[in-house]
Amino acid sequence: MRIGLAAARALGLAWKVPVLGYPPLALVAAMARERHPGPVTVCMSGGHGEWFVQHFAADGTAERPLVSLAPEDAVAYGAHTVIAGSQAKANAALQQGRTALELLPDARKFAVLPASLLDSDLTPIY
Repeated sequence: MRIGLAAARALGLAWKVPVLGYPPLALVAAMARERHPGPVTVCMSGGHGEWFVQHFAADGTAERPLVSLAPEDAVAYGAHTVIAGSQAKANAALQQGRTALELLPDARKFAVLPASLLDSDLTPIY
């Protein structure tokens, strides 16, 4: 990830163009909203057995900051009715009445992201 970001920044400097990125969890949320309009919780595999979790509103904006939590703490953190991401099925299995969408970020779906989520502050999450 760091090498890819460094290469993109170098090309941006050489070509004198801005380099913008987007949060991958926001992309997963946007992909989920294509199937189930409304708010969505994204739950993805993180490091050291933890899960990255973030809640998104129906308009695609983040409702809470991204957190990295142990699975039991991620469940306690709560979830919308729709949970998307690589750990959606595991998260939904621990809660009542949830719909799980096993999705991974797909750059081909970039166009479904709200433009307001494009950002020049590109930092990998570990």
